[in-house]
Amino acid sequence: MHFERAKELFIQLKMNETVDRNAVLIYIATEDKAFALCADKGIVEKADPLFWNAEAKLLSSYFVEQKYVQGLQNCIANIGQVLKAHFPWEGENKNELPDEIVFGK
Repeated sequence: MHFERAKELFIQLKMNETVDRNAVLIYIATEDKAFALCADKGIVEKADPLFWNAEAKLLSSYFVEQKYVQGLQNCIANIGQVLKAHFPWEGENKNELPDEIVFGK
């Protein structure tokens, strides 16, 4: 259910339209105490196949301990390292998506 909602938002936010198809959405359903990681095919194909499951398990372990901020910081940093390795910065800012957190129901 949460992954389906994450996919809907991913498309609604046009995250599937980046040139390199490397967008990543960390979806958090606070009321249900659940989350989903949703990534586009460009980064999914380049990342280690075990990466996303490992990140989900790691984030879950932080959430169980109610260390939400630390868990999100680590997850974002880890995803950033994978993006950096496979989509290195090439001297120009080509940020295709806004950096703001999106809140909604």
